[in-house]
Amino acid sequence: MAIASINIIDESAIASFNGVVKTNIGTIDGEPFPSDSVSLSSSSMFFNTSGEPLPDDWVIVTSSGNWTASIISDDSEMIDSFTAAGANNDLLQVAVKINSIIEDCHTATIRVTKGTATVDLTVYQDGTVLTCS
Repeated sequence: MAIASINIIDESAIASFNGVVKTNIGTIDGEPFPSDSVSLSSSSMFFNTSGEPLPDDWVIVTSSGNWTASIISDDSEMIDSFTAAGANNDLLQVAVKINSIIEDCHTATIRVTKGTATVDLTVYQDGTVLTCS
């Protein structure tokens, strides 16, 4: 049985314990201390100028527990909505706005976080000159 909390604090909120970084803790009193992990079924997704996904508007988030997501870059302000939180094996779904600007490929990055672990999802959307690959 893994440790779920220490002094009523959920383990996912703990970055270190007695000065030791969480990732370097193997066990406490013989109980395994869980390490944070998060990964995506795909590291990128693509949308056409109309905002339609090519092929899917979601990725599966595999994590060691509850995760959160946030936009870390979106210079073209193309992201319309996205799943901001979930649990292991939940979908992170993304919707983008219509892109009618004559411009090369737009990109945005959504970062998914589980405790100390992070992974980035790159979202691409074609401009009217269709340069996303």
